[in-house]
Amino acid sequence: MRADACTPFVSAQVSIALERARLTRNLGRTLRDICGVPSGFPAEPGDHAGEPDFHWDASCDTRYAHEVPSLGGVLHVFQQGWTGIRAAAGSLPGRKLAIRPEAPVPQPVLRKLARSIVDAAPQRILVQGMSDVLGPLVDELAAQGLHERLFVSLHGAPSQWFSASEARYAFKCLALARSGKIRRLHVMKAGFEFPAARLYSPMLFNLPPCLSVEALEAGVAPGTAQEERASVLVPGWTGWRKNIHTNALGAALSPRVAEVLAFGRNLALPQPLDAKIRLVPFGSREQTFALIQASALVMNVSLVDCHPMVHLEAQALGRACLRGPLFLDALEDHPYVRLTEVADVSSPGRIRSGVERVLDVPPDERRALVHDYQAASNRVALQRYHEFLEL
Repeated sequence: MRADACTPFVSAQVSIALERARLTRNLGRTLRDICGVPSGFPAEPGDHAGEPDFHWDASCDTRYAHEVPSLGGVLHVFQQGWTGIRAAAGSLPGRKLAIRPEAPVPQPVLRKLARSIVDAAPQRILVQGMSDVLGPLVDELAAQGLHERLFVSLHGAPSQWFSASEARYAFKCLALARSGKIRRLHVMKAGFEFPAARLYSPMLFNLPPCLSVEALEAGVAPGTAQEERASVLVPGWTGWRKNIHTNALGAALSPRVAEVLAFGRNLALPQPLDAKIRLVPFGSREQTFALIQASALVMNVSLVDCHPMVHLEAQALGRACLRGPLFLDALEDHPYVRLTEVADVSSPGRIRSGVERVLDVPPDERRALVHDYQAASNRVALQRYHEFLEL
Protein backbone atom coordinates (compact mmCIF):
# COMPACT_ATOMS: atom_id res chain seq x y z
CA MET A 1 0.00 0.00 0.00
CA ARG A 2 1.23 3.52 -0.80
CA ALA A 3 2.41 5.79 2.02
CA ASP A 4 -0.47 8.17 1.28
CA ALA A 5 -3.13 5.46 1.21
CA CYS A 6 -4.57 6.02 4.66
CA THR A 7 -7.23 4.38 6.75
CA PRO A 8 -10.63 6.14 6.57
CA PHE A 9 -11.49 8.77 9.13
CA VAL A 10 -15.28 8.79 9.29
CA SER A 11 -16.66 12.34 9.28
CA ALA A 12 -19.35 11.38 11.79
CA GLN A 13 -16.58 10.96 14.38
CA VAL A 14 -16.13 14.71 14.33
CA SER A 15 -19.66 15.51 15.47
CA ILE A 16 -19.62 12.61 17.93
CA ALA A 17 -16.35 13.83 19.44
CA LEU A 18 -17.64 17.39 19.76
CA GLU A 19 -20.80 16.16 21.47
CA ARG A 20 -18.72 13.99 23.81
CA ALA A 21 -16.54 16.98 24.65
CA ARG A 22 -19.66 19.07 25.39
CA LEU A 23 -21.09 16.36 27.66
CA THR A 24 -17.75 15.93 29.43
CA ARG A 25 -17.54 19.67 29.96
CA ASN A 26 -21.06 19.81 31.41
CA LEU A 27 -20.45 16.75 33.61
CA GLY A 28 -17.25 18.30 34.87
CA ARG A 29 -19.08 21.46 35.89
CA THR A 30 -21.75 19.40 37.68
CA LEU A 31 -19.18 17.35 39.61
CA ARG A 32 -17.27 20.46 40.61
CA ASP A 33 -20.49 22.03 41.88
CA ILE A 34 -21.31 18.91 43.92
CA CYS A 35 -17.83 18.19 45.25
CA GLY A 36 -16.40 21.68 45.49
CA VAL A 37 -13.48 20.76 43.23
CA PRO A 38 -11.54 23.69 41.73
CA SER A 39 -11.91 24.23 38.01
CA GLY A 40 -9.87 21.78 36.01
CA PHE A 41 -10.22 19.09 33.41
CA PRO A 42 -11.23 15.45 33.62
CA ALA A 43 -8.20 14.14 31.78
CA GLU A 44 -4.53 14.97 31.65
CA PRO A 45 -2.05 14.25 28.90
CA GLY A 46 -0.29 11.05 29.77
CA ASP A 47 -3.25 9.30 31.32
CA HIS A 48 -2.67 5.57 30.76
CA ALA A 49 -5.08 4.10 33.33
CA GLY A 50 -6.31 0.67 32.41
CA GLU A 51 -3.49 -0.20 30.03
CA PRO A 52 -1.44 -3.35 30.53
CA ASP A 53 2.15 -2.90 31.67
CA PHE A 54 3.37 -3.73 28.18
CA HIS A 55 0.81 -2.84 25.52
CA TRP A 56 1.52 -4.35 22.10
CA ASP A 57 -0.10 -2.70 19.07
CA ALA A 58 -2.76 -0.77 20.98
CA SER A 59 -5.50 0.62 18.76
CA CYS A 60 -4.52 4.19 19.62
CA ASP A 61 -0.97 3.43 18.41
CA THR A 62 -1.90 1.81 15.11
CA ARG A 63 -5.13 3.32 13.77
CA TYR A 64 -3.41 6.38 12.26
CA ALA A 65 -0.18 4.70 11.14
CA HIS A 66 1.05 5.02 7.57
CA GLU A 67 1.57 1.77 5.72
CA VAL A 68 5.03 1.65 4.14
CA PRO A 69 6.18 -1.94 3.46
CA SER A 70 9.88 -1.08 3.64
CA LEU A 71 9.37 0.26 7.19
CA GLY A 72 6.83 -2.37 8.25
CA GLY A 73 9.46 -4.44 10.07
CA VAL A 74 10.26 -1.67 12.55
CA LEU A 75 9.17 -2.03 16.19
CA HIS A 76 8.66 1.32 17.93
CA VAL A 77 9.08 1.18 21.71
CA PHE A 78 7.97 4.12 23.86
CA GLN A 79 6.49 5.00 27.19
CA GLN A 80 2.78 5.18 27.92
CA GLY A 81 1.64 8.67 28.86
CA TRP A 82 4.00 10.56 26.55
CA THR A 83 1.33 12.30 24.51
CA GLY A 84 3.55 13.85 21.84
CA ILE A 85 6.06 11.02 21.43
CA ARG A 86 3.29 8.43 21.45
CA ALA A 87 1.42 10.33 18.75
CA ALA A 88 4.61 10.59 16.69
CA ALA A 89 5.33 6.87 17.00
CA GLY A 90 1.69 6.06 16.28
CA SER A 91 1.86 7.78 12.89
CA LEU A 92 4.92 5.82 11.79
CA PRO A 93 4.77 2.46 10.01
CA GLY A 94 5.52 -0.70 11.97
CA ARG A 95 4.58 -2.38 15.23
CA LYS A 96 4.20 -0.54 18.54
CA LEU A 97 5.06 -1.39 22.14
CA ALA A 98 3.87 1.07 24.80
CA ILE A 99 5.46 0.50 28.23
CA ARG A 100 4.10 1.60 31.59
CA PRO A 101 6.50 4.14 33.12
CA GLU A 102 6.84 2.81 36.66
CA ALA A 103 10.45 2.05 37.64
CA PRO A 104 12.40 0.11 38.59
CA VAL A 105 11.28 -2.92 36.59
CA PRO A 106 12.54 -6.19 38.15
CA GLN A 107 15.30 -7.79 36.13
CA PRO A 108 13.35 -11.03 35.51
CA VAL A 109 10.50 -8.94 34.05
CA LEU A 110 12.94 -7.03 31.85
CA ARG A 111 14.44 -10.28 30.60
CA LYS A 112 11.00 -11.67 29.83
CA LEU A 113 10.01 -8.49 27.96
CA ALA A 114 13.26 -8.51 26.01
CA ARG A 115 12.65 -12.14 25.10
CA SER A 116 9.17 -11.29 23.81
CA ILE A 117 10.75 -8.61 21.62
CA VAL A 118 13.30 -11.14 20.32
CA ASP A 119 10.47 -13.56 19.57
CA ALA A 120 8.61 -10.86 17.61
CA ALA A 121 11.67 -10.78 15.28
CA PRO A 122 11.59 -7.09 14.35
CA GLN A 123 13.89 -5.99 11.55
CA ARG A 124 14.71 -2.85 13.54
CA ILE A 125 13.92 -1.77 17.12
CA LEU A 126 13.48 1.99 17.45
CA VAL A 127 13.23 3.31 21.01
CA GLN A 128 11.36 6.61 20.89
CA GLY A 129 12.56 8.70 23.82
CA MET A 130 14.38 7.63 26.97
CA SER A 131 13.32 6.98 30.56
CA ASP A 132 14.24 5.08 33.71
CA VAL A 133 12.41 2.08 32.25
CA LEU A 134 13.54 2.30 28.63
CA GLY A 135 17.22 2.67 29.53
CA PRO A 136 17.45 -0.68 31.37
CA LEU A 137 15.38 -2.30 28.61
CA VAL A 138 17.89 -1.14 25.99
CA ASP A 139 20.72 -2.53 28.14
CA GLU A 140 18.93 -5.88 28.34
CA LEU A 141 18.18 -6.00 24.62
CA ALA A 142 21.84 -5.27 23.88
CA ALA A 143 22.87 -8.03 26.32
CA GLN A 144 20.63 -10.42 24.38
CA GLY A 145 22.56 -9.65 21.21
CA LEU A 146 20.23 -7.12 19.54
CA HIS A 147 22.63 -4.14 19.53
CA GLU A 148 22.92 -4.13 15.72
CA ARG A 149 19.15 -3.76 15.42
CA LEU A 150 18.77 -1.15 18.19
CA PHE A 151 18.17 2.51 17.37
CA VAL A 152 17.22 5.40 19.68
CA SER A 153 15.53 8.70 18.83
CA LEU A 154 15.70 11.27 21.63
CA HIS A 155 12.90 13.84 21.36
CA GLY A 156 14.22 16.97 23.04
CA ALA A 157 16.76 19.75 23.01
CA PRO A 158 19.72 20.73 25.21
CA SER A 159 17.72 23.69 26.50
CA GLN A 160 15.67 21.13 28.46
CA TRP A 161 18.74 19.81 30.28
CA PHE A 162 18.02 22.21 33.14
CA SER A 163 15.77 19.37 34.27
CA ALA A 164 17.83 16.72 36.03
CA SER A 165 15.79 13.90 34.50
CA GLU A 166 15.99 15.31 30.96
CA ALA A 167 19.77 15.66 31.30
CA ARG A 168 20.08 12.14 32.70
CA TYR A 169 18.12 10.64 29.81
CA ALA A 170 20.11 12.56 27.20
CA PHE A 171 23.41 11.52 28.77
CA LYS A 172 22.20 7.90 28.88
CA CYS A 173 21.47 8.00 25.14
CA LEU A 174 24.89 9.43 24.35
CA ALA A 175 26.53 6.80 26.56
CA LEU A 176 24.63 4.05 24.71
CA ALA A 177 25.94 5.39 21.40
CA ARG A 178 29.52 5.61 22.66
CA SER A 179 29.43 2.11 24.15
CA GLY A 180 28.12 0.44 21.00
CA LYS A 181 25.02 -0.94 22.75
CA ILE A 182 22.91 0.65 20.01
CA ARG A 183 23.59 0.97 16.30
CA ARG A 184 22.53 4.61 15.90
CA LEU A 185 21.24 7.56 17.90
CA HIS A 186 19.30 10.58 16.73
CA VAL A 187 18.66 13.70 18.81
CA MET A 188 15.65 15.41 17.27
CA LYS A 189 16.95 18.93 17.11
CA ALA A 190 18.47 20.38 13.95
CA GLY A 191 22.10 21.29 14.45
CA PHE A 192 22.68 19.00 17.42
CA GLU A 193 26.33 18.00 17.50
CA PHE A 194 28.33 15.69 19.70
CA PRO A 195 31.52 13.66 19.18
CA ALA A 196 29.76 10.30 18.81
CA ALA A 197 30.33 8.19 15.72
CA ARG A 198 26.88 6.62 15.85
CA LEU A 199 24.99 9.93 15.80
CA TYR A 200 22.62 10.51 12.88
CA SER A 201 22.69 14.24 12.18
CA PRO A 202 20.01 15.12 9.59
CA MET A 203 16.84 15.84 11.51
CA LEU A 204 14.17 13.17 11.54
CA PHE A 205 10.80 14.64 10.57
CA ASN A 206 7.64 13.27 12.14
CA LEU A 207 4.75 12.01 10.03
CA PRO A 208 1.18 13.27 10.54
CA PRO A 209 -1.63 10.93 11.52
CA CYS A 210 -2.71 9.05 8.42
CA LEU A 211 -6.13 10.41 7.51
CA SER A 212 -7.91 9.85 4.20
CA VAL A 213 -8.54 12.49 1.55
CA GLU A 214 -12.24 11.77 2.03
CA ALA A 215 -11.88 12.77 5.68
CA LEU A 216 -10.39 16.10 4.76
CA GLU A 217 -13.17 16.81 2.29
CA ALA A 218 -15.88 15.63 4.70
CA GLY A 219 -14.39 17.61 7.54
CA VAL A 220 -15.28 21.03 6.16
CA ALA A 221 -16.36 22.84 9.31
CA PRO A 222 -17.20 26.45 10.21
CA GLY A 223 -13.51 27.23 10.44
CA THR A 224 -13.05 26.64 6.70
CA ALA A 225 -15.51 29.27 5.58
CA GLN A 226 -14.36 32.80 4.73
CA GLU A 227 -13.92 33.84 8.33
CA GLU A 228 -15.25 37.16 9.51
CA ARG A 229 -14.52 36.37 13.17
CA ALA A 230 -12.83 33.03 13.66
CA SER A 231 -12.24 30.42 16.34
CA VAL A 232 -8.62 29.52 16.97
CA LEU A 233 -7.26 26.63 19.00
CA VAL A 234 -4.32 26.85 21.45
CA PRO A 235 -3.81 23.15 22.26
CA GLY A 236 -0.73 23.44 24.47
CA TRP A 237 -0.58 22.95 28.24
CA THR A 238 0.34 25.41 30.94
CA GLY A 239 4.11 25.61 31.23
CA TRP A 240 6.98 27.62 29.86
CA ARG A 241 7.70 25.62 26.68
CA LYS A 242 4.35 25.97 24.96
CA ASN A 243 4.04 29.70 25.65
CA ILE A 244 0.26 29.43 25.77
CA HIS A 245 -0.44 32.72 27.53
CA THR A 246 1.36 34.69 24.83
CA ASN A 247 -0.40 32.66 22.14
CA ALA A 248 -3.79 33.29 23.73
CA LEU A 249 -3.10 36.98 24.28
CA GLY A 250 -1.89 37.51 20.72
CA ALA A 251 -4.95 35.77 19.30
CA ALA A 252 -7.39 37.57 21.60
CA LEU A 253 -5.93 40.93 20.58
CA SER A 254 -7.10 40.40 17.00
CA PRO A 255 -10.59 41.66 16.13
CA ARG A 256 -10.64 38.81 13.60
CA VAL A 257 -10.79 36.27 16.45
CA ALA A 258 -14.13 35.57 18.11
CA GLU A 259 -12.95 32.91 20.58
CA VAL A 260 -9.77 31.21 21.71
CA LEU A 261 -10.21 27.51 22.49
CA ALA A 262 -7.60 26.21 24.93
CA PHE A 263 -6.75 23.18 27.07
CA GLY A 264 -4.46 24.99 29.51
CA ARG A 265 -5.29 24.92 33.18
CA ASN A 266 -5.49 28.33 34.85
CA LEU A 267 -5.26 30.14 31.51
CA ALA A 268 -6.69 33.61 32.01
CA LEU A 269 -6.23 37.00 30.41
CA PRO A 270 -7.00 40.49 31.71
CA GLN A 271 -10.46 41.80 30.93
CA PRO A 272 -11.93 42.43 28.45
CA LEU A 273 -9.84 39.88 26.50
CA ASP A 274 -10.57 37.07 28.96
CA ALA A 275 -14.10 36.94 27.58
CA LYS A 276 -12.69 35.37 24.41
CA ILE A 277 -11.11 32.42 26.26
CA ARG A 278 -13.06 29.17 26.17
CA LEU A 279 -11.44 26.37 28.16
CA VAL A 280 -12.20 22.92 26.76
CA PRO A 281 -11.46 19.52 28.30
CA PHE A 282 -8.57 17.47 27.03
CA GLY A 283 -9.96 14.18 25.76
CA SER A 284 -9.21 11.67 23.03
CA ARG A 285 -7.26 12.40 19.87
CA GLU A 286 -10.55 12.25 17.97
CA GLN A 287 -11.90 15.04 20.17
CA THR A 288 -8.79 17.07 19.46
CA PHE A 289 -9.21 16.44 15.73
CA ALA A 290 -12.79 17.68 16.00
CA LEU A 291 -11.64 20.87 17.73
CA ILE A 292 -9.01 21.41 15.04
CA GLN A 293 -11.62 21.02 12.32
CA ALA A 294 -13.93 23.46 14.12
CA SER A 295 -11.14 26.07 14.19
CA ALA A 296 -9.81 28.32 11.49
CA LEU A 297 -6.26 28.24 12.86
CA VAL A 298 -4.19 26.26 15.36
CA MET A 299 -1.56 28.08 17.40
CA ASN A 300 1.73 26.71 18.67
CA VAL A 301 4.14 29.64 18.82
CA SER A 302 6.28 27.82 21.36
CA LEU A 303 9.55 28.72 23.01
CA VAL A 304 11.31 25.46 22.15
CA ASP A 305 10.14 22.54 20.03
CA CYS A 306 11.48 19.76 17.82
CA HIS A 307 8.94 18.81 15.13
CA PRO A 308 5.65 19.19 16.97
CA MET A 309 2.86 16.72 16.36
CA VAL A 310 0.25 19.42 16.94
CA HIS A 311 1.46 21.06 13.71
CA LEU A 312 1.18 17.80 11.81
CA GLU A 313 -2.25 16.98 13.20
CA ALA A 314 -3.54 20.40 12.17
CA GLN A 315 -1.94 20.18 8.74
CA ALA A 316 -3.31 16.67 8.16
CA LEU A 317 -6.76 18.18 8.65
CA GLY A 318 -6.08 21.08 6.30
CA ARG A 319 -5.54 23.71 8.99
CA ALA A 320 -2.58 26.03 9.23
CA CYS A 321 -0.63 26.09 12.50
CA LEU A 322 1.02 29.32 13.59
CA ARG A 323 4.55 28.54 14.75
CA GLY A 324 7.70 29.98 16.15
CA PRO A 325 10.98 29.35 14.29
CA LEU A 326 11.65 25.61 14.31
CA PHE A 327 14.97 25.88 12.45
CA LEU A 328 14.33 22.64 10.62
CA ASP A 329 16.98 21.61 8.12
CA ALA A 330 14.58 21.25 5.18
CA LEU A 331 11.67 23.17 3.62
CA GLU A 332 12.32 26.36 5.61
CA ASP A 333 11.93 28.42 2.43
CA HIS A 334 8.47 26.99 1.67
CA PRO A 335 5.73 29.68 1.35
CA TYR A 336 3.76 27.97 4.13
CA VAL A 337 6.64 28.50 6.57
CA ARG A 338 6.89 32.17 5.60
CA LEU A 339 3.13 32.52 6.13
CA THR A 340 2.93 30.85 9.54
CA GLU A 341 6.24 31.62 11.25
CA VAL A 342 6.43 34.26 13.98
CA ALA A 343 10.00 35.46 14.53
CA ASP A 344 9.51 36.93 18.02
CA VAL A 345 7.70 34.28 20.02
CA SER A 346 7.44 36.48 23.11
CA SER A 347 5.62 39.33 21.32
CA PRO A 348 1.80 39.30 21.55
CA GLY A 349 1.73 41.94 18.81
CA ARG A 350 3.78 39.78 16.43
CA ILE A 351 1.56 36.81 17.16
CA ARG A 352 -1.57 38.90 16.52
CA SER A 353 -0.06 39.99 13.20
CA GLY A 354 0.67 36.36 12.36
CA VAL A 355 -2.92 35.36 13.09
CA GLU A 356 -4.26 38.07 10.82
CA ARG A 357 -1.70 37.30 8.09
CA VAL A 358 -2.88 33.68 7.98
CA LEU A 359 -6.58 34.56 8.11
CA ASP A 360 -6.12 37.02 5.25
CA VAL A 361 -5.38 34.10 2.93
CA PRO A 362 -8.63 32.68 1.49
CA PRO A 363 -9.43 29.31 3.09
CA ASP A 364 -9.16 27.28 -0.13
CA GLU A 365 -5.75 28.77 -0.94
CA ARG A 366 -4.65 28.21 2.64
CA ARG A 367 -5.63 24.54 2.56
CA ALA A 368 -3.82 24.02 -0.74
CA LEU A 369 -0.68 25.58 0.73
CA VAL A 370 -0.97 23.42 3.85
CA HIS A 371 -1.33 20.22 1.83
CA ASP A 372 1.58 21.08 -0.46
CA TYR A 373 3.86 21.69 2.51
CA GLN A 374 2.74 18.55 4.34
CA ALA A 375 3.26 16.37 1.28
CA ALA A 376 6.80 17.70 0.95
CA SER A 377 7.42 17.18 4.68
CA ASN A 378 6.20 13.57 4.42
CA ARG A 379 8.71 12.88 1.66
CA VAL A 380 11.52 14.21 3.83
CA ALA A 381 10.33 12.14 6.80
CA LEU A 382 10.21 8.85 4.92
CA GLN A 383 13.54 9.41 3.19
CA ARG A 384 15.29 10.17 6.46
CA TYR A 385 13.75 7.30 8.41
CA HIS A 386 15.00 4.96 5.70
CA GLU A 387 18.48 6.50 5.95
CA PHE A 388 18.57 6.48 9.75
CA LEU A 389 17.37 2.88 10.04
CA GLU A 390 19.54 1.75 7.11
CA LEU A 391 16.59 0.27 5.26
